[in-house]
Amino acid sequence: EKEGKAILMISSEMEELMGMSDRIMVLAEGEVTGELEKDEFIQAVLGKHVSDKYLEAKKAEWAEYSSQVTEWEIGAYLNKF
Repeated sequence: EKEGKAILMISSEMEELMGMSDRIMVLAEGEVTGELEKDEFIQAVLGKHVSDKYLEAKKAEWAEYSSQVTEWEIGAYLNKF
C-alpha cells in the first residue's frame, strides 16, 4: 500500500517533472487546471512509444490552451492597467 505524500516542485521543464513524478497537478491562480499522470497500465497497453506520443500531444494541447486569453480575463484585466 502506498503512503500518500506530496512534494511541491516548480519547473517549466515538463520532461524533468515527468521523470521525477508519478502524478503532476497543474495549478493556475490556486486552482487545479490539469493533471498529468504516469500511468503504468496505459504504458503497458499502448506501449512506451505511443504513450509518449500521447503525452507529447497533450502537452502541446495544454500549451496552446494555456496561451489563450478568455473573455473573463479580458473583462477582468483589460481596463485595470
